[in-house]
Amino acid sequence: MRPLKLKISAFGPYAGVTDLDLEKLGTNGIYLITGDTGAGKTTIFDAITFALFGEPSGDNRESSMLRSKYAEPETPTEVELVFSNNGKEYTVKRSPKHERLSKKGKGMAIQNATANLVYPDGRVITGSTDVSAAIHEIIGVDRKQFSQIAMIAQGDFLKLLLAETKDRQIIFREIFKTGYYRILQDKLKNESGALSKQYDEAKLSVQQYINGVLCDEDDVLSLEVEKAQAGNMMTADVLELIENLIKNDTVLSEKVQKDITNIEKDIEKVNAHLTKAEEYSKAEKDLASTEKEYEEKTPNVENLSTRVQELKSQLPEQEKKQKKVTETETQYDEYDALLQKQTTIFTLAKSIEKSTELYESNKEKVSELADEIKSLKEELASIANAGEEKEKLFRKKGQTDDKKQKSELIKRRLTAFEKLEKDLEKAQADYQVARGNAERQTERYNNLNKAFLDAQAGVLAENLRDGEPCPVCGSLTHPQKAEKPVEVPTEAELKLSKKNSDDAAKQSADASRKAGEISGKISTEKQCIMESVSELLGDVAFDSAYDEVEKLLLILADEMNEIQAKITQAESIIKRKETLEKTIPEKEKLVEEIRETVAETEKEISVNQTKLKETEKQIAEISEKLQFKNKAEAEIFVKKLKDEIAAHKKALEKAETEYRNTEKDLLELKGRVEQLKKHLEEKEEIDTEKLSEEKNALVEKKNSINKKLKDVSIRIDANTRAKENISNKSADL
Repeated sequence: MRPLKLKISAFGPYAGVTDLDLEKLGTNGIYLITGDTGAGKTTIFDAITFALFGEPSGDNRESSMLRSKYAEPETPTEVELVFSNNGKEYTVKRSPKHERLSKKGKGMAIQNATANLVYPDGRVITGSTDVSAAIHEIIGVDRKQFSQIAMIAQGDFLKLLLAETKDRQIIFREIFKTGYYRILQDKLKNESGALSKQYDEAKLSVQQYINGVLCDEDDVLSLEVEKAQAGNMMTADVLELIENLIKNDTVLSEKVQKDITNIEKDIEKVNAHLTKAEEYSKAEKDLASTEKEYEEKTPNVENLSTRVQELKSQLPEQEKKQKKVTETETQYDEYDALLQKQTTIFTLAKSIEKSTELYESNKEKVSELADEIKSLKEELASIANAGEEKEKLFRKKGQTDDKKQKSELIKRRLTAFEKLEKDLEKAQADYQVARGNAERQTERYNNLNKAFLDAQAGVLAENLRDGEPCPVCGSLTHPQKAEKPVEVPTEAELKLSKKNSDDAAKQSADASRKAGEISGKISTEKQCIMESVSELLGDVAFDSAYDEVEKLLLILADEMNEIQAKITQAESIIKRKETLEKTIPEKEKLVEEIRETVAETEKEISVNQTKLKETEKQIAEISEKLQFKNKAEAEIFVKKLKDEIAAHKKALEKAETEYRNTEKDLLELKGRVEQLKKHLEEKEEIDTEKLSEEKNALVEKKNSINKKLKDVSIRIDANTRAKENISNKSADL
């Protein structure tokens, strides 16, 4: 990066705008920036660093301190730098946060920090943070590194020389762009470490799989397995060893399975003999229990036969019961007719009772309604003129309300009048103050003006010489020269005093005019108020008008409340009148309807009484023919007989069934006894105890061989997996 042009405005000790053409320094050689302390040498470095990074070159200065204290308020603080990098020109311009003249009116305003960067192709970036990031990307270093290598402040070069190797490496890596090689180196190192770690893990896995190889202790290959697990055998030899172990165990597995098959056949032969022995033992037990059961059931056959004969002898009696059931059931319709007549009797009695109650009740209602209608008509006659009274009250209310509004208006005007009087007092007081101030300012101006004129005469008199004409009067002699006063006002003080005197006079005139206007308003308003008061109250003094209006308002309020109460009462009466006018015809109509109902009810009672007598006669005729009072009693009687018939039938069927079943069971038991005796005649002598011992020995031998087969299978499976895993991991290695 090489600076070409630097423009500084209101920056540090540079009050105005300063242009530095750094391109004139050329591209070779060393150039000295010299000057007294405080002349602004470091400010040039600060300006370049600020333009690039938004901060000065040293750590003991802040960007907010860069505004020149000698600059005019309207001069902006800013730095513009044109620099080249890799043969391309860039322009960066920055302004720190500082105070400036306000664009609206007087005073100062805060100007926030700004920054923009123009690329060689015309692109523009704005914003302090974005510009600083772009500069870092272009020149490859940040502000701290830039101040250590390119724009070193006084005393800071030694810090670079004494810095730790790590810090210097970071700086030079940024300068010479070697960061990419460092990244590549780190990536290769990480990849190498990762592969080394994978290799170690794979190698460890292979050994773990070898350690998992299983071998029978009695196998001749067990020593070779121990050698492999100790790590003293090549991988290829280990795989061959595992293959031999699997072959040996496979052969052993086939032999063991044949042994198991032979043992199972021997066990089946023993089981067959034991099963036959069990069958003979079971047959002996069945024969004893069957003979005992035959002996127990033989007496039951005779008892059951006797029971069947007894039940059959009762059949004629059951036929008589069935005939009685049939006779009773044929009368069920008569019982239904009787019940229907009894229900009719009950219904008619209830209807007559209810109609009689309604008849008496309606007759009483007619009497009550007639009395009520008479009373309502009398009440209606008494309130016939309610509407006219309401109209009178409304007219009176309007008159009172009008009077009240006028009173309230006068009250408001009297209140406003009091405020006008207070405004007048204040305006008169303000006028007195303004007049006194105007007199003082006029007197002060006259005194200053006299002093100023006397001073002018004194100045002329100092230069007068006898024989020389006076510039004022032309006299050649000057017997009485004017003396110059000790304290002389300036022309500016005289002008200010003149202005103050004129302003005070104007304020006095304004205050006088305002007081006069208020006074005129008071006079006019008082006359208008008194006219309204006289119209309302008659002859009343102005000072007591407010109190009289207050009293009148209280009286009017009471009158309004009283009138409103009467209006409310009148409206209630009118509403009652309307209700009566509607209610009386309705009640008269209701009386007629009830009278018609009374006549109909009286006729209905007579008809139902006739029906009741006729039905009672019919019930007496039906009851004479029937055995029971009602159908429910007849049904209970029928049910009892049917239950007895059914119970007898069920008992007979059960006895016959039990008799037949018992006879059948005896025949079956007899046949079973004969069959078992014939089977036991062919019985063989079998030593079950010896057979059980032989079977237990065979089962124990089989379990032992099964365990051996299981161990062999486990070794085959484990060694097969170990061989496969060792082969795969060897390929990975």
